[in-house]
Amino acid sequence: SYDPVTGTLTPTTPLADGSHQLTYTLTDAAGNESAQSPALTVTVDTLAPAPVITIDPVTNAITIDFGEAVNAVDGSPLTADALEGLLDIANGTLTDLIDNGDGSFSGTLVPAADFEGDVVVNVPAGIVTDVVGNANLTATESFTVDTLAPAFDFTVTINADGTATIAGSTEPGATVEILDPAGNPVAVTVAP
Repeated sequence: SYDPVTGTLTPTTPLADGSHQLTYTLTDAAGNESAQSPALTVTVDTLAPAPVITIDPVTNAITIDFGEAVNAVDGSPLTADALEGLLDIANGTLTDLIDNGDGSFSGTLVPAADFEGDVVVNVPAGIVTDVVGNANLTATESFTVDTLAPAFDFTVTINADGTATIAGSTEPGATVEILDPAGNPVAVTVAP
């Protein structure tokens, strides 16, 4: 429909997200219809940028991908330095963050000195917008820092038949290897 006061054309059916080619004609009170207008391309975007955080646990490389170009909330260009200041990072710091030019940013996540546990990166909601003003959703990702050798508590009992019984415990997921005095692995039977 057309509002002659504001000069606004409104589609009778709401447009879905995406690109649309629109044309129109005008009809006066006497029923005279104009020629069809040239096509006008309109892009509808109601979706908020949904960041995806990827962390390489070996290299600590991090990528934050918003999936589309993003700006600061005031509409100005978003710099890597500005984004770095908006992120919430627990138990570490972000260094060398760069803008990849495609809505993603890459850098290096550095765990805090002598830290063991989860390093957590959070992109708070509403810290950036896409080109039409949709504010971003939140995202959180973490990785576990484990640089300390596991503690191993054990006892050795020599049995009457010359065999040895070794009993002990260590952290879950650790690999226990028994070696002879020459450093060769020893075959063992593990009791349930």
